[in-house]
Amino acid sequence: MNRIFNTDSQRSDFLFQLSSLLGEGYSFSEAIQLYLEFTDGKRKKWVYSIYVEMQEGESFSEQLISGGFSKELISYLIFVERYGDFQNGLMQASIILRNRDELKKKIKKILHYPVFLLVGLIVIGTVMAEGVLPQFEQFFDAMGQDLPWISRWMLAFATWFQLPILITFVLIFLGIAFFFQAKAYF
Repeated sequence: MNRIFNTDSQRSDFLFQLSSLLGEGYSFSEAIQLYLEFTDGKRKKWVYSIYVEMQEGESFSEQLISGGFSKELISYLIFVERYGDFQNGLMQASIILRNRDELKKKIKKILHYPVFLLVGLIVIGTVMAEGVLPQFEQFFDAMGQDLPWISRWMLAFATWFQLPILITFVLIFLGIAFFFQAKAYF
């Protein structure tokens, strides 16, 4: 997919730069034209299309949908565009996006530890199920004794939860994790 902005941080920078230009005394039309001079590629085409739509009477805020901005943020900017201080509203939207991006990064960092623990638990469980528990069973058979109830329960669970099933669950889990990670940067 051909994205204009890959992260909320980039969206934040866009709004911050427009807000800064407005704060320096440029009109919004001049700010957009100045921004066009210092950008390139697909972002330049997108900003130019915004400029053209605005010349035809469309509002700036509604044009942000194609840039991947959230509906909540667009609603906020529509309100500010109609009833408030637009330059300050752009700055506040920029701050919101920056904080949202930082929050996503923190959550991602926080989730690394539980995922690491889960993978470690799966590896240890696999080693136990495939290597250690069968040795206990052989040892108790050689001694002519019955296994303790917890060992019998663990062996029954280990035979049910074989390695191919485990690998399938891990692959499904990783697929879901990558899907949500890609969705987070949309």
